[in-house]
Amino acid sequence: MVRVYKIAPQVFAIYEPHQSEETISYLIVGTKQAVLLILEWVSLIFGSVVRRLTSRPIVVLNSQHP
Repeated sequence: MVRVYKIAPQVFAIYEPHQSEETISYLIVGTKQAVLLILEWVSLIFGSVVRRLTSRPIVVLNSQHP
């Protein structure tokens, strides 16, 4: 179960418990687009949660190493 916390106007922390590494990703929604900072691996349901938070185009920044 993904949990979403609104930490500021248009800034969300998205938490996925029960992953191998429990991490938090961040979604920052601007006036024209949004930025999604992914700090670890995310589940398949993650995208649908993000789409419920914004309909703006999303730039994804992934900190995972190849």
